[in-house]
Amino acid sequence: MHQNLNMETKLAHVNPRKVQEVETIKKLIKEYPVVGILNLENLPASHFIKIKHKLRDKILIRTSKKRLMKIAFDQLQKEKKDITNINPMLKGI
Repeated sequence: MHQNLNMETKLAHVNPRKVQEVETIKKLIKEYPVVGILNLENLPASHFIKIKHKLRDKILIRTSKKRLMKIAFDQLQKEKKDITNINPMLKGI
């Protein structure tokens, strides 16, 4: 009858680095008043490096996976209500 009580619940293993990345994204969104999200999918690495070096003293550039950003945005929905408007812009998730 209560057979499920004796069974252990199995949770998926999540890489600690991914958990930390989600926490970092959330921290940065809370810390900075302006956040920009760019799709770098077809940008050659050499161009990205040039841009990054030109702007390094002016802005913080952080690259992350779309899925991890979506998770962070979902977790911040209660604190930052407008963040839900960003999710549809993240393509391919």
